[in-house]
Amino acid sequence: MSPRWLPLAALALIGCGGVRASEPVVGPTPLGPEARRGQLVFMRRCNSCHPQGEAGLGMAINDKPLPGTLIKAKVRGLVPGDMPKFGENDIADDDLDALAHYLKTIRKRAK
Repeated sequence: MSPRWLPLAALALIGCGGVRASEPVVGPTPLGPEARRGQLVFMRRCNSCHPQGEAGLGMAINDKPLPGTLIKAKVRGLVPGDMPKFGENDIADDDLDALAHYLKTIRKRAK
C-alpha cells in the first residue's frame, strides 16, 4: 500500500466502529437528481450486501461519517477491508460520484 493511503485507511478503520453515533432519519429523505441517480447505482450494486444502508452481508454504511473521497476509495478497493473491489467497468466514475452523494444524503443524523 502506498504511504499516501495510510491516513485514508486509518480514517476508514476509525469510521467502521460498531457503535451508532446517530438516530435513524425519520420520514422520507428528499433526493435531488444526483442522489436519485446514486440511489439507482446503490440498488443495483450495493443493496444486496448493505440493505437500505444497514448491516446485512456487509456492515452498515449509512451511519459512517466518511467523506466522499474515502467512500469512493473504499469502493475502488484502495482501502483495505472485506468489501469487493468495484472497478470503472463495474461502476463508472460519474456513477460513483452520484453513489457517494446518495450515501451522504441518507446518512443517519442526530435529531
